[in-house]
Order: sequence, then C-alpha cells, then structure tokens
Amino acid sequence: QVDHAILVWPDIRTGNNDIFAYRISPDGDFVWGADGLQLSSGEAFDAAPKVMVTNAGNAVFAWQADDVIIGQKISPEGTLLWGPNGLELSSANTLSWPQLLPVGEDDIIMKFFEDSGPVWAPTRHVFAQRFDPSGIMVWPQPVVITDAGGISAWTQIFPFINDGSDGFFIAWH
Repeated sequence: QVDHAILVWPDIRTGNNDIFAYRISPDGDFVWGADGLQLSSGEAFDAAPKVMVTNAGNAVFAWQADDVIIGQKISPEGTLLWGPNGLELSSANTLSWPQLLPVGEDDIIMKFFEDSGPVWAPTRHVFAQRFDPSGIMVWPQPVVITDAGGISAWTQIFPFINDGSDGFFIAWH
C-alpha cells in the first residue's frame, strides 16, 4: 500500500467550509471512497489543512477550526484512529497554522502558533508538541519555540524538518 497520494482541502460542498481527505492508489482508485472522508462538519471555519504520513503508513491531518486546532489520524484503509472527532488543541488565545512532522514509528510532532491581539497584527508565539500513536501528548507541555513575538500575520508556514534523531530543525525570517 505504498505510493498512494494523500490529499486534503477545505470544501464547501456541505454549505460550510469543511475538510475532506482522499487516498488515491497508483492506479487512480479512490481508496477512501469517491467522495473521500469528511473530517469536519459544522459551522466552524476550517482552514489551512495539512497532512503527512507516519513511518507506520498512517496519515495524520491537522487544521485550524476557528480558534482551535483539530487533528485526526487515519489508517490506510480509512479508519479514523483518533475517534470520530479527532483531537482538539485549544488555548485562551487563537491556535493557528499547524504543521506536521513524522517521528519515530507512528508519532508526530506538530508545530503551531498561539496568536493574541488583532488578526491583522497578532502577537504570534510558536510552539511544538509531540503526540504518540494514540494522539496523547508526549511532552508535559507544548515546547516554546519562541515567545518573543514579532512574527507577522503573513508568516504562516516555516521550514520544519526532522533532524534524524526524532527532533527537528525549524527556521523563519
């Protein structure tokens, strides 16, 4: 079951901005059904979905839903491994722009922002958290990458790569 394409995007086919995921085989078969898997529903504005595949072959997705981040892990067969609603990260402030990195056999590290202030000029702090295969946080608290602020509202995706020892390098300007 290698060489499949995993796709994710927000779609308005339900009347709301919801997240849909597809797994396409090398032969062009829609493994998770012709309509894919609907990962979100409801009235939240779901945006900026990301996907990566763990070394065990499971796909992990994350996106922003209004002020929180939602994560979901899906088996190659299409089973929702983190329950029907996935996992939710929340804060007193807005959490935004998740990015995912596979580590270990089936763990992930998620980078995300915590924003306060106006959306056009947030005070933006950068955090990371490691999740085990069950979606449980490995680190007692998210790791602070920077809480200095000064990151613009238009800086959203950072280079974020595995360091070869289940850690990571991250950079921004």
